[in-house]
Amino acid sequence: MTLRIAGAALLAALFTTPTAAQTRIWRPDERVVLRDYGVVFQVAATNDAVYAATSGGLIVYDARFDRWLPPVTELDGYPGGEVVTAMLGDPSDESLWIGAVDEVVHYLPRMQLVERYPVSQLIESMFFDRTDPIGGLYVGTANREWYVIARGSGIPVRVFRSPPSGDRTVIPTLNAVLRQFPAADPLQAAVLSEAGRQYRYTSAATEPMNRIAYFGTNGLGLVRYDAGVARVERLPFGLLADGVGALALDGGAVLVGTADNPGDRAYTPGFSWVSANLEQSRLDRGPGSIGYRFREVRDLVRWEDQFWAATDAGVVPLGGGRSSAIDRQAGLPANDIYALAPSPDGLWVGTARGLALLRDGGVTVELAEATIGAGAMISALAVEGTGLWAGGPNGLLFLPEGTGRVTMAALTSGEPLLGDRVAALAVVGRRVVVATGDGILWRGADGRWTHETPPGLGRLTALAADGDGVWVGGELGAAHFTFDTREFQTGAGAGDLPGRVTDLAASEDYLWAATDRGLVRIEKRVVVR
Repeated sequence: MTLRIAGAALLAALFTTPTAAQTRIWRPDERVVLRDYGVVFQVAATNDAVYAATSGGLIVYDARFDRWLPPVTELDGYPGGEVVTAMLGDPSDESLWIGAVDEVVHYLPRMQLVERYPVSQLIESMFFDRTDPIGGLYVGTANREWYVIARGSGIPVRVFRSPPSGDRTVIPTLNAVLRQFPAADPLQAAVLSEAGRQYRYTSAATEPMNRIAYFGTNGLGLVRYDAGVARVERLPFGLLADGVGALALDGGAVLVGTADNPGDRAYTPGFSWVSANLEQSRLDRGPGSIGYRFREVRDLVRWEDQFWAATDAGVVPLGGGRSSAIDRQAGLPANDIYALAPSPDGLWVGTARGLALLRDGGVTVELAEATIGAGAMISALAVEGTGLWAGGPNGLLFLPEGTGRVTMAALTSGEPLLGDRVAALAVVGRRVVVATGDGILWRGADGRWTHETPPGLGRLTALAADGDGVWVGGELGAAHFTFDTREFQTGAGAGDLPGRVTDLAASEDYLWAATDRGLVRIEKRVVVR
């Protein structure tokens, strides 16, 4: 029986109540999950598109317009990269056939439709009959049985004879493509080397005119080989790692910093630039053959016309004139950096052992005497006018003046303003917002504090200003809070996001949610009235 998952969702959204695992049924493009697509298992090509089955999902490259289309994940009915055993592009309608452990999946990109055909055996091969190309797909199983899936039937039918090998349109093997394009093989050593690692081809496909070959790799995603110029070109897409530690808006793009997954031996720290329409990506694994020395990005901000990253190995500038990290050797109190905040005075730095200020593009480092306990961790920062709010596990501190010498004391009592753990800080207009373990506190223009408890977000982790409201992120989702009405609207609940929220950013059209299992783009018009 065919399961038309994506297409059914479009109709069911009008009639079906969302399950307990999610807050709503999402239409295509309303919520898109980006992950690490570096490891490619299978590649297939048609006249219009190139498909790559990866550990993070199915990615689709539009070869006509040199752009990427939104990925297809398990939320859309994709079976998962590691269980894909065969892929074949359909020349009749530009669709894709996917062989998996016990089923055949048919993806029609123009309709964003996924059809699934259970076979109950491991799929080993697939082909079309050249003498009857519209007759259907032949499927070979591990038990040496043959099935035919006729177009539109939805039922795999076992057959006892198959067309002879000379009449078959088959899936090319990697070795067959390398024999067809022999110059592509020796280029691996030079083109597939980065940050001290050597990568290799894992799979391949050719476009129907046999002028261009596409190779999957074991860490660099998809690459293109043009026989006319004998050149291999990378086609970067997605993220460097599934874990996202921090993000920042960059005009029409979003900058993403990685977070370490201790169980991932192939983890490469770095940054990704992804265009807001998801069509273009750029991956930064670091300078030279060594790459970046940090393991985790915890905050990203723009200061003095370049981005700066808070990492576990100091403050790292991206681009610009300075390339080396600013750490303890440069005068910071610790290498562990948790928060950054640009101000009229310079760049405030929250570390594991107190607060510091960078001036003159990071050349000058000044230590702040004001802190929440001696040498206490500062994990959240927010600038309000000339003042600075600083928070951490021990509470909240306010530095009322940010000019002149960096020798301000705490409040007159010598104690932090709030004693609870501070998870995140934001300034929204004339309001200051503090995220604690399970709620937010916000201070209005009159100086009074109000406590709010967002529903169903679990332990809070992030805040992001958005117009006259604020986005609140937690372990179980994200919600938008409007100050005037004191109302929360759930943007993504349990089951809507792939993991725990680590950071948030809001543009005019989208909410971007960093999680420990991918980056999520959500259309704001869908979730906020």
